[in-house]
Amino acid sequence: MTMSDIADSLVIARPTIYDYYGSREEVLIDVLREQFEQVVAGVRAATACGGPVEKLRRFVLAYYETIASTGIEKLMARSQSAASRATDRLDALRREFLQLLVDIIAEGVGEGVFRTLPPLQMALAFQGMIANTTYAAVVAGRQLEPAILAGALVDLFVRGVGTEPRGTDRSNR
Repeated sequence: MTMSDIADSLVIARPTIYDYYGSREEVLIDVLREQFEQVVAGVRAATACGGPVEKLRRFVLAYYETIASTGIEKLMARSQSAASRATDRLDALRREFLQLLVDIIAEGVGEGVFRTLPPLQMALAFQGMIANTTYAAVVAGRQLEPAILAGALVDLFVRGVGTEPRGTDRSNR
């Protein structure tokens, strides 16, 4: 994506962009920030109610649906250098995103749905699963399928950290 492409999509002259931004990377950083705000807002709204497993499923589904609709994953894949420099500007959003996930997992631990493991470490591992599947889909040029990915990741996570129904012997598995 060039500055000319950006100017054309905004229907303005290319020099006008420089009245607001110093470089193409600054434009990309601002776009990434705005799109990640949409991701966090979508996840927050989707997890407002339900039990921990349902919230987790909704969290992942909202994440995938939002990034698929905004195209943020393609921007990040195309401009890794801008994405890495955007870290400082995106830190508050990333912390909020992670905290939403930590809260869901802590709720699940508190309700006995998930095993007693540190919620932050479980959230970081789960967040890594989400990020890696997103990146792998983009690199492979595949279309994200939010419902399929959300179902698979939540199932994998819940089977790994979920508690067994009472009376189930885990030693045979």
